[in-house]
Amino acid sequence: MITFKKLIIQNFLSFKTAELDLDNQGLVLIQGINKDTPGFDSNGSGKSAIGDAFLWCLWGNTLRGLKCDDVLNSKIGKDCFVSLEFADSREVPCVIRRGRKHKELGDSVQ
Repeated sequence: MITFKKLIIQNFLSFKTAELDLDNQGLVLIQGINKDTPGFDSNGSGKSAIGDAFLWCLWGNTLRGLKCDDVLNSKIGKDCFVSLEFADSREVPCVIRRGRKHKELGDSVQ
């Protein structure tokens, strides 16, 4: 069994930065508040972007089919980075990092 520990997001879709502690969380409910346009309630607050970051980090695609430069934060346009920390069934720590136009990672998966 895989145990997810932490998701780090930088300049990915609507996120500038986010760090989510997933360790020992159990079932997680994601709710949002749109602080840019309060009249939209939770629409556009980044709920789906969290799932997209998770999938993009693992497989290079999102649920919406976004790839390559489509995932860059439109205001920043560079330094996109997602990191997923987890442990395998033997509790061996693992990290997957994917970047796009990132100063250190370039366009890579590590």
